[in-house]
Amino acid sequence: MELLFVSSDKNWDICKEKGTLGVRSKEEIRSAVYENIVKEIKVGDLIAVYVKNPVSAVVGIYRATSSYYEDHSKVWPDGEYAIHLKIEKYSDCNVPFRELIAKGIKLANNKKLSQAMQLHTEIVKLEEGGISKLCNGSL
Repeated sequence: MELLFVSSDKNWDICKEKGTLGVRSKEEIRSAVYENIVKEIKVGDLIAVYVKNPVSAVVGIYRATSSYYEDHSKVWPDGEYAIHLKIEKYSDCNVPFRELIAKGIKLANNKKLSQAMQLHTEIVKLEEGGISKLCNGSL
């Protein structure tokens, strides 16, 4: 599975330091996101990490090194992200949001990425081959 994870710059610094992504608990996120994405993440899945303003770019490709697990400790300053996932860097890839849209990257449900997505989403499935397209086929 290929994913796009969306984070603030401050939270992303913590994610990198800890080697952990955090997603809001199943009670806080739409159940469809939890049921159709979070529960399906497997070791080896690739995750493009998009950092919101002021960065507004995909900052790298990471690989899941664990399935999801719950951890209710306060890690990030803006709230509890109780669903955790261990990650490691897989590849450099720096793509500004405007280029992300221009590359025609699509979600798994065949909808195109939109400007609104960067404001309202934590994690989404990408179409198969989306990460390779994102990184100009270099993966």
